Amino acid sequence: MDLYIANHAAAGDIVVTADFGLACMVMGKRAIALSPRGEMYTEGNIDYLMERRHEGARRRRAGMRTKGPKAMSGEDADCFQQKLTKVLQNVQENYDV
Repeated sequence: MDLYIANHAAAGDIVVTADFGLACMVMGKRAIALSPRGEMYTEGNIDYLMERRHEGARRRRAGMRTKGPKAMSGEDADCFQQKLTKVLQNVQENYDV
């Protein structure tokens, strides 16, 4: 499914994902990548997030346990709603949707 999304994403599309790899792929197509918690994936933070993903995978392969994401809170949902609203307004202003 990730490859389908990445292959069909276009500049200006908004992709909501918790998958850093997918976020990185769609950013390469100039799509907007946003986490379900309202974090905007950017050129400034995606390298760190991908490194963190790689480190977690390396630890799991070595038999170590890693923590998963914390449960979504009402604050997370509010943050997402605010960020998505801001992104949609920005897209509308820039692309005359």
